[in-house]
Amino acid sequence: MNNETYNRIKAEHPNWSEEQIWTAVSLDMEADNVITQKGADIDRNDPEILTQIIKRAKEWLSEVLPKIFEKVKVLFSQLLDQLKTWVNANWHKIIEVIGKFAYKS
Repeated sequence: MNNETYNRIKAEHPNWSEEQIWTAVSLDMEADNVITQKGADIDRNDPEILTQIIKRAKEWLSEVLPKIFEKVKVLFSQLLDQLKTWVNANWHKIIEVIGKFAYKS
């Protein structure tokens, strides 16, 4: 795979599954897109910003990698349901949950 973000996340988390890596890629990519669109001075812990990032990541993954998305769609529901709790813990908590999410191939 020749995708810079994919390669970076895979190097940071060598034991993650393809589903975990692509989920993190979609969130990372959409975070960049939302920040670019809204401006660099946004609050990354704003629930509306995080909701937008998660929803857009979910949409991107479902359109671009539907087989991967089928394996992680429950995770996106959990992310959105737990958003208020994680806002207090910050963005890194979301990535931590991706790492702990059990995928069944």
